[in-house]
Amino acid sequence: MKKLMICFAALVVLVSTPFTVFGEETAVNQTIAVNRMQVGERQVVVRDIVITEAAAGLFEKKECIYLKADHLSFEDGIEYTVTKGDIKIKNVETKNDIIKITIDKASSKASEIKLTNIRLYLDRSIPDGVYPLELVTEGGASYPNNVFGKLYEQKAAKNQSAVKSVVLMKNFVEITSPNQNGVTKEQVVISISDGTLTKNGEEIAIDKPYIYEGQIMLPLRAVTEALSKDAVIAWDNASQSITVSMGKQVMGFRVGEKTLNANGTTLPMTTPAQMQEGRVYLSLQDLSFILGMKEENVLWNQEDMTIQFNS
Repeated sequence: MKKLMICFAALVVLVSTPFTVFGEETAVNQTIAVNRMQVGERQVVVRDIVITEAAAGLFEKKECIYLKADHLSFEDGIEYTVTKGDIKIKNVETKNDIIKITIDKASSKASEIKLTNIRLYLDRSIPDGVYPLELVTEGGASYPNNVFGKLYEQKAAKNQSAVKSVVLMKNFVEITSPNQNGVTKEQVVISISDGTLTKNGEEIAIDKPYIYEGQIMLPLRAVTEALSKDAVIAWDNASQSITVSMGKQVMGFRVGEKTLNANGTTLPMTTPAQMQEGRVYLSLQDLSFILGMKEENVLWNQEDMTIQFNS
């Protein structure tokens, strides 16, 4: 696996610029390309990251280094190794687009920390494009004990230029849709009239969809499994509740209720989840939201009563 190296120069505390960050690796200009077909999946592997002190003791005990990748979501399970020096790491945590590294003991020798097993969950709503990896430099409640937090606050207090983050790598991850060189996008077509689901030309029998108060109701499990091989559906019979998990995205709701719990946030649903002959049904709009489908990728054909999902 290629690695990205981040060096924090000794100039951090010696010049008016609060920090100097630069890449030192032949892989820096090599983008990790993620095919659009992987979007909506979990555990997408990206490159290792190496953090190097330019001098001993730059990172003090209880201080934290924050790395950020906007719009991406890091999975739990990042592993770390001290490959040089004697710095001690308390832990490496992830929350959404942030990696937080907490120092347990400052180094007496300039040290190097290697992060491995870095994996992402990529929501289907994420657009094609190049996504950078950034070093967070602001402090405060959002980023407590940030290595660079005090310097940021000093600059801000003096009305000097205080940068909240610095791009370490412009092309950390690139999301790309399949091109026209013989690559076909996945397509799922559901027929309301005959209760069939066709995926890439293969027809599969499913529990029949229906119309309820003007809303198209679809069988949750059959459609979810067709659109996302990594989604996990859990049913609790006692509470009549369902949880749909895709990486760090967790959606929960109850049969008969019109609210959705999305990672702890309560959101309104178009139509309450319904139970029909032992199967849970959701409206097209609600199910598309849960699976992160873009509106332009969900097509309704009134004439032949079909829904087409493109991914």
